[in-house]
Amino acid sequence: MKTVIFRFILILFSISSAYLHKAFQGLHPYMAVISESGGSSDDPDQWYLTEITCQGSVITPLWILTTSRCIQKPKSWEWKTNYDAFIGFSGNDDISSAIRRDIIDWIAFGKEYDISDFTVDDIALCKIEEPLEGLLVMHIPLNTVETKSLKEASDDLLSKSNCSYVGWVNEIKIVSVPVKVLGVLEYFKMVGLIGISMNLYTKQNIHGAVGAALVCNNVQVGLYLYEINGIGIYTKIASYLPWIYTVLRIDAVSKYIRISNIINKDHHWPSTKDDHPQNSSPANPNLH
Repeated sequence: MKTVIFRFILILFSISSAYLHKAFQGLHPYMAVISESGGSSDDPDQWYLTEITCQGSVITPLWILTTSRCIQKPKSWEWKTNYDAFIGFSGNDDISSAIRRDIIDWIAFGKEYDISDFTVDDIALCKIEEPLEGLLVMHIPLNTVETKSLKEASDDLLSKSNCSYVGWVNEIKIVSVPVKVLGVLEYFKMVGLIGISMNLYTKQNIHGAVGAALVCNNVQVGLYLYEINGIGIYTKIASYLPWIYTVLRIDAVSKYIRISNIINKDHHWPSTKDDHPQNSSPANPNLH
């Protein structure tokens, strides 16, 4: 019993320490590209010609943060997904320079996300099979809640206007461009989104990449969703920190202690790879 408790404490410590790394603007070792397994190319060296779905950010050695709209939500849960993650890019390199390819084991979708309404809980966590080593982890707000509310912490970062957005150039290369925040729209702040009126300072044709990071002062504050009339709409990560931490915490415990019906009566969190729920939806912690 003492051994189990010690391991549990060690895991929680490793989760917390993972967030202390910072990924710097203009470099993308924390970035991931999510694609459907197999895709349209049979050549493993041409993986970037496969069906690229969206982008994401590595936030722990096992977890990638992205949006729910990137991934088809299954009607019934299956342990293995049909998605891969390509992780680790640098500078303005082609996305084919990814350091490694990983199978996405399973996915936690935003609590109330529905494909018919992209504005509600459009966030997801993807878990890869093998932990990463030697890659930077994207820093997201953590200890700021001790002195400020989540809302104030996120808005403070945005107000400093030292932000960048990561996107596609010619659908192949990934670049960061500086973003001058001209204003955060009040309506979107209320519904868990960030609405930013912005100028992109770049001569290149940069495309919106769903799930891409909005980074302010080396902290990721948003996930890109779409643009409308010159306004960039992002999922506001600060609004979902309790949900993110709950997913990671329960996953850590479940490695050593069987977790059953801890989320709610309808959801079961698998404890081992041999425990495959056949008729339940993905476990989503009941936190918003």
